[in-house]
Amino acid sequence: MWGDFARTLTEEGMNVGDIGVWADDGSVLRVEFFDTVHEARPVSAEERARSGIELSLVIPCFNTAEYLPDTMRSLRALEGLEKYEFIFINDASTDMTAQLLDELAPSLPNSRVVTHSVNRGLAEARNTGLDQARGRYIAFLDPDDYVASDFYAVLLDAIKTLGVDFVRTDHVKFEGHKRHIIRVPFGPAWEPFDSREGLHPFDDRTAVDYTYAWAGIFDAKLIDNGLLYFMPNLQTCEDRSWMMRLHLMSDRFAVIPHPGYFYRRGLQGSLSMVGDERQFDFVRAMRQGVEDAMASSDPDKYVPKAIRNYLVIMVHHLNTTSRYTPELAAKLPELCREGLYKLPSGRLLESLRDFDDKRARRILNTMGVVK
Repeated sequence: MWGDFARTLTEEGMNVGDIGVWADDGSVLRVEFFDTVHEARPVSAEERARSGIELSLVIPCFNTAEYLPDTMRSLRALEGLEKYEFIFINDASTDMTAQLLDELAPSLPNSRVVTHSVNRGLAEARNTGLDQARGRYIAFLDPDDYVASDFYAVLLDAIKTLGVDFVRTDHVKFEGHKRHIIRVPFGPAWEPFDSREGLHPFDDRTAVDYTYAWAGIFDAKLIDNGLLYFMPNLQTCEDRSWMMRLHLMSDRFAVIPHPGYFYRRGLQGSLSMVGDERQFDFVRAMRQGVEDAMASSDPDKYVPKAIRNYLVIMVHHLNTTSRYTPELAAKLPELCREGLYKLPSGRLLESLRDFDDKRARRILNTMGVVK
């Protein structure tokens, strides 16, 4: 079902599922992504119930010492935090992050710090946190952001009341003293929907394009079937393939208009702002979204959205090559051309017909079809 992303494995004495290798008790022993085997032993639903933990917050940290005190202050003010657990993953930071975590994390109940000996990136750091999570529900938090005191309480009430797999919520983007509320591009709110409804209309921005992992909470059962794990070895664009998979393969979701997450923008060193080869990970990430759509229950319905998203991101990168070195600027069109020729030609042409002339010509030029 998952193509290269999660190849079905077979081992003697184990029940084979669609994703990874499953033990007789239903727990995932191993999840395989491409050429990387991710060791995964999530706790069972029974163990989560016994733990008494309602929400696990997964907080990857890499060189964020400057902002950690603000984040910690907002966490200590959370409503109901005695039922939460806080999992900090120090991804081999080289600043004072480790020392601050040792000093500040004990001020939170049910907190612990997991340390990577080498930097593995955001996707793998989040996966490490998922392996440690004991809560009934899961949330992600970036350590340079902060949340309102009732943020998680409102979302928890919503996900339990609506009985959905995950909820998405608005957020506040801030840079300096500027504040802007960013809405989930989907409506109406406070109602459960089939998760695949978040992919339509295919020619407009929809819920699947709201690719902020921290803007919502998720039922921990999504760990058990592999849907919450991120593609490893991605330094950028990890949220896009992840969100596509969630909307394609989970059951129901809802949107809750509660902008209590404060997202800090304009940070020096942010991966979204750097111009090195890590930006090229979008090719693998977006290609995976297309493969997942092709393996879905209705490719004709979902593949156009996946391909369109791939092309939109590709054009964006092709139009911003000035931030790269000359060598990388020359390499990017070659990677894009290779990726384009791996797409099913008929579906690619259908997507290009719905593009404006300027973007369509950019793609065709990259393919060497027009000049």
